[in-house]
Amino acid sequence: MMKKILLIFSFISSIGYAQLEEFLPRAYGEPIILNNKMVFSYFTPEFGSELWVTDGTASGTQMLADIITGPNSSNPILSKTYVIDDVLYFRGANTPNSVWRTDGTPQGTFQLVNNNQIFDATGFVKCNGFILFASKIGGNDTLWRLWRMTTFPNSELPIINTFDGKVINNITLNSVVKLNESTVMFGANTNQDGWAIFGTTGATTEMIIDLYQGNNSTYNNYRQINSPRNIDGKIYFSGFQEATGFELWTSLGSASSTNLLKDINPNNTIVNAGGSPSAFTKVGNTIYFTANDGINGREVWKTEGTAASTQMVKDVTPGNASSLPQSLIEFNGFLYFSQSDGTNGTHVWKTDGTELGTVMVSDALTTSISSAFFDKTSDKLFFAGFSPIYGNELFMIDENDQLTMIADINPGINGSDPGRVIEYNGYIYFIAKFGNNVNTYRTYRIATSNLNVESQNQSIANIKIYPNPASDYFEITSTDDQTVEIEFVDIMGKKHPVNELSKNKFDISHLSNGIYIVKLKNYNNQQISNLKIVKK
Repeated sequence: MMKKILLIFSFISSIGYAQLEEFLPRAYGEPIILNNKMVFSYFTPEFGSELWVTDGTASGTQMLADIITGPNSSNPILSKTYVIDDVLYFRGANTPNSVWRTDGTPQGTFQLVNNNQIFDATGFVKCNGFILFASKIGGNDTLWRLWRMTTFPNSELPIINTFDGKVINNITLNSVVKLNESTVMFGANTNQDGWAIFGTTGATTEMIIDLYQGNNSTYNNYRQINSPRNIDGKIYFSGFQEATGFELWTSLGSASSTNLLKDINPNNTIVNAGGSPSAFTKVGNTIYFTANDGINGREVWKTEGTAASTQMVKDVTPGNASSLPQSLIEFNGFLYFSQSDGTNGTHVWKTDGTELGTVMVSDALTTSISSAFFDKTSDKLFFAGFSPIYGNELFMIDENDQLTMIADINPGINGSDPGRVIEYNGYIYFIAKFGNNVNTYRTYRIATSNLNVESQNQSIANIKIYPNPASDYFEITSTDDQTVEIEFVDIMGKKHPVNELSKNKFDISHLSNGIYIVKLKNYNNQQISNLKIVKK
């Protein structure tokens, strides 16, 4: 049954941009671009939470499938990494034994698998003409098995290979990585050898290497490949062996090509220790990752594929305390990430690979990172930032590192918990909450043409505040001599009255020293800027 809806377009007040629109209420989850359409999860009282598609218009918005018939929800679990050859593979949170596919059309949306031996299918990847995925064994959260299927319904088969009298009975879920078009690497366990590293074509499976070949049952229980990433055909991963613990390894898919690149934490050979590298991200010719050398805590590291080039970028939090870098992403030729310097909280940082070129981007006094995610478009970087005035809202960084809050969607200190930013057909879409209940999540959008910070700020580009720092008074000037109204607040959001001594000149002699925000409005009561001032 094809169900259509009327899109809701309503303008909301915005600190950054007045053109922000509410696109759909109760639409949440990760939206996916598929065959020039946007697929997403959407709730209606009649059909529950099911799979929908839109081209951004009311006539082009419809339900693709009522997976659980009636008002009960299937709650589709979507990921852009599960798009293979223009088909999205997915399952419902409430349909754990099934696998579905969609190409963004009702006729191209149907069930591929309905098997009570399969639980919570995930990790879909193409290999040797098959679609491989992982499934819980018996619904057990700690036991997983690889399956294969073709693009036709009811073709699924478990990958349970026997070789040399050994049987794989469990895999590591976060170890599955595509080596090339014909082979997938993964960590797996056999009764005879414990954990080792394997490769499969979907039809045959062989052990690549066992990094620990001893008989110690404790060491056999440590997974040997973790957080792998394929970068230019080479697998970078955290590998375990007895002598080093978890350290930086690389592999091309054979025993001879699987080697320890560097023992980052050489003074700590305790099992379950070591440098534990993760989050491998390429920028130019450099591969960045996070690791702990046992001296400086967990920081950002870099390598160009040799032991000599593998080194820490900067000890942001001095000593053995960790800055805990997260969400590494390439943007504008730099590595951007979130971390804490131990003083200013968690903020947006970037690096060019040098210590001097590793700097904080977001404002340490007014904006911190409230959730560790970054989404980027061709020329913008988005993240959820916390302001003591506005709470948790969506922020944007442009190619010049100018920071802008998109909108104060949920007024007050709680904010809107935004996320899932995606660019589609000239708009930036994202999910945010209006109110304090999960059912108030909505999808918003803003035209990409309105994200030009220079054009948006053109009318206020010549507004200045001086002196700054100030002790007794400050003045606001504008080249077009426009009259502005102000609201004066401290960094905790508390309002403070200030007297206007003359036009656009304000008395602050009675206030305590500290950081304040001057919120400017024009004569139409429209928010046009926020300026920071230091009272000394």
